Amino acid sequence: MILGFNCFMQDAAAALLDSTGQIVAAVEEERLTRRKHTGCFPEEAIRWCLQSAGCTPRDLTGVAFNMRPWEGLVSRAASAIRRFPRSLALFGSRGSNWSKMLRAETIFRQSFPCDAAFHWVEHHRAHALSAYIPS
Repeated sequence: MILGFNCFMQDAAAALLDSTGQIVAAVEEERLTRRKHTGCFPEEAIRWCLQSAGCTPRDLTGVAFNMRPWEGLVSRAASAIRRFPRSLALFGSRGSNWSKMLRAETIFRQSFPCDAAFHWVEHHRAHALSAYIPS
């Protein structure tokens, strides 16, 4: 089983695929917590996906997170410097999210201990794969 999840911006969610790439379970965190557009770590969504498939974190062979937060960091920093002081507002609203993204694997493993390989998927590739694989 392969688990994919996104979080720390908005619309946190999780999806579980079997070994053939078929979607076994998928849900947005807001459906379970009743917090619209929540960007928190999708602990309830992950738990729901695992339970609905009748498996545990130890059954996972891979885990995918939809971001490589370190990619493009230099260009984003340069852009923030060029747009200073206006960029301070964006940093204030999203800065802590980026630091959480850098710790996504640690946060996941604290809640769901397992030996599954953790994969950082480039954001736009995650969008493309989410359409291509189920087709």
